[in-house]
Amino acid sequence: MNLNTTPNEMPQPLTRSSFSDIMVYMDAAFQHSVPSRSHKTVFGCVDYAVGHAFLHWEPGNLFSDKRFQSLILIVQAKVGSTVYCIVPQLLVYLACIRQSREARGRSDTTVYGAASNGYFWRFAMITHSGVIKVSQPFSVRYPGGTKIVLECLVFMIEAAASISPSMTPGPMGRYTARGQGDLDDYDPSLHIGRANDAPE
Repeated sequence: MNLNTTPNEMPQPLTRSSFSDIMVYMDAAFQHSVPSRSHKTVFGCVDYAVGHAFLHWEPGNLFSDKRFQSLILIVQAKVGSTVYCIVPQLLVYLACIRQSREARGRSDTTVYGAASNGYFWRFAMITHSGVIKVSQPFSVRYPGGTKIVLECLVFMIEAAASISPSMTPGPMGRYTARGQGDLDDYDPSLHIGRANDAPE
């Protein structure tokens, strides 16, 4: 995957414990209000959201709030469709999350994702400065293709985790975000309940 990353920019490998905190959630409801005069809202359903779910406590509040910090998003093509058809949908989701992170003061707003029809994969990122990068298609049908796809997925998870605010252990093994100069550490556009549940 050529995303023009130099050796000095390579993410630090995650430890085994770091990977154990990462979860994959299916059918994550997506809702994002686009800042504009028309007040448009993007609705959708992300097939696979990879990241951290955690409980957040506000001072003086007796109840916790379940939040989600995404590392990568994966969208899946419908039966009979090509991977090229869903790359625009993936980029819309990524652009919305990047816009939300920028508005909420994240120190690095880079976002990562992948599109697949089960056989062919394309990987995408939008950098902190807003540059869109999309890889060539890779196929698991060809010799060595599965290895390349898995390596790309691991690379993206490691890269996303290396720029994400750290997580600190909480009660009963749950986690709460500990920001490092970031105003908000989660992605409010994503809701990891049922697909027909809208984010609050």
